[in-house]
Amino acid sequence: MLVGDRYLYVAYDYDPAAGAGHLCVAADRIDRQNLDRLRLLPETPSAARPFIDLAEAVEGMVGAAPGPGEAVDGTAGQSEPEQDGLAVLQTLPTEPRLRVPLLSRLRYRFLDTLRFFTSARIRLVLCTAFAAILASSVVIYHYNRSLGWTAYLSLLDAAGSAQPDQTNDPTGGTGGPVQRLAQVVITFSGIALLPVLTAIVVDVLASGRRGVPRSPSAGLRGHVIVVGLGNVGTRVATLLAELGVPVAGVELDPQAAGVAAMRALGVPVVVGDGPLADRLRVARAKHARAVVAVTNDDAVNLEAALEARALREGVRIVVRLFDDDFARHVYATLGNVASRSVSYLAAPAFAAALMGREVLGTLSVFRHVLLIAELTAEPGGALVGMSRNDIEALGGLRVIAVRLARSPDTYQWGYADRSRGLATGDRVVVVATRNGLAQLNRAAPEPVSLDA
Repeated sequence: MLVGDRYLYVAYDYDPAAGAGHLCVAADRIDRQNLDRLRLLPETPSAARPFIDLAEAVEGMVGAAPGPGEAVDGTAGQSEPEQDGLAVLQTLPTEPRLRVPLLSRLRYRFLDTLRFFTSARIRLVLCTAFAAILASSVVIYHYNRSLGWTAYLSLLDAAGSAQPDQTNDPTGGTGGPVQRLAQVVITFSGIALLPVLTAIVVDVLASGRRGVPRSPSAGLRGHVIVVGLGNVGTRVATLLAELGVPVAGVELDPQAAGVAAMRALGVPVVVGDGPLADRLRVARAKHARAVVAVTNDDAVNLEAALEARALREGVRIVVRLFDDDFARHVYATLGNVASRSVSYLAAPAFAAALMGREVLGTLSVFRHVLLIAELTAEPGGALVGMSRNDIEALGGLRVIAVRLARSPDTYQWGYADRSRGLATGDRVVVVATRNGLAQLNRAAPEPVSLDA
């Protein structure tokens, strides 16, 4: 989600050895086989903890050197317990829209044109006709030495509109019998070439008038496939298209409102009945970066995930699942997959809005939800004077950014001064659980102004 000038996202399988670079730990004890152990926003050591430990270790070494097999803190040969997976909250700078290079667009258009020539026999006939026209044009140019006159005669002959030579003409044209033979070859080749070109133009124009969306390009790469163009699927595809991410849609009903919306955006859509595997293959799932299945049927969404994984093993899968137990089994059996439920994500945001807090959005951690809210230190409010430590001490809350009153347009991510109290007009961006935001609402309720 976008907050200010940065995108917030949850990064999974975080390696603590990689060092800092994240705002906070979103969850720990992540075990995909048993997600009940997961903890949201767990207590973590402060950034100064490593330096304190180092100072204590040095002080202990000065007092007495540790014996063989004895650690600095006095524990003998004890190994640290194995850590489960971590998920951290990170930011990504806003990036401009992706632009496809001109040469790539031309190559895609050329590959799209080739789809009209699906038959090997048709391709052979057309290539032979084109080669014959080109060779005959070279013969005409050899006798005329005029490029313009050669192009003029070749186009007229290909269209069947050339004026034949008269029998009383002793020269038989500039090139004589050889040129006449070349013109006859061009005429017969044009008979095979022009109907195909006419059919292509008519098909393109008729498809546009019928409102039929264009098919995925043969050169489509690194795109996201959205299966199901209902309200959710249409919104997801629209947001991706606005970000410049290549998108392709898959929809069963050709009359769905999302199909018309995708056509207006120029997004290719595979429409119609048939095996889902075939439709995903037409949508170029083999070259997709991710597949988002957001139909109203859990079984169809799971089928789309399995078929996409069969076409490309490492593709990222996002499925819309209403059943929580079903989602747990999906997490336990499939890798590189995410499960989402619109109602599950929206409910905490509505509940937080009832508390009077400005909720910017929600982030999902498996089947759990984190709220992103922005709070203002109003005059006379309890937030005035509270520091970052005071807010986070309530539990279930982490301050991830601060906007000071003197520079309201600047987000200070990972605000370092944990002891500074908020002044009137300062704004803080927090990530919280539902219980954490409720505790903040009880400890620092928003002031209510009563009109006289």
